Amino acid sequence: MACSECYSGSTVSIEGGAGISVTGTGSTGDKYVVSLTEQVPQEELGIVGPFLPSTNLNLSPYGSSYLFDVTLAGNVTLSLPSSPSGARTRLFVLTIRQDATGGRTVDFAGAGVLSSAPIVLSTAPNAVDIISILWTGQEWVGIVTALGIA
Repeated sequence: MACSECYSGSTVSIEGGAGISVTGTGSTGDKYVVSLTEQVPQEELGIVGPFLPSTNLNLSPYGSSYLFDVTLAGNVTLSLPSSPSGARTRLFVLTIRQDATGGRTVDFAGAGVLSSAPIVLSTAPNAVDIISILWTGQEWVGIVTALGIA
């Protein structure tokens, strides 16, 4: 990210890649309030979905870091790259929604996702959970970010 004008009076302007331009005005001490001045397409932000899997959720084709919007339509097996090439780290953040039936599961362990305890999703109809999956460079680690947020 390049800083086109790092500081000038009370205005901060930052220009980044992928069509992102952020300009901030108004200051409180050394802190600035910034606002996004250009809409960025979802695919440039790494937002993928919505998915409606009933048997398999395959995240293998995706590189880098992505946000996934997933509504479960059945019990799902997760597929991840076994050893991502060219990536030191990857972060997949999954917003997982139960369908109107609820009670759906995702098999994280079968995809090689390690966690300190089994990842158990909320089962109520239309429940929403957020699960993060991090590639450390050697293994996938599952992190329960938020359960039952809706």
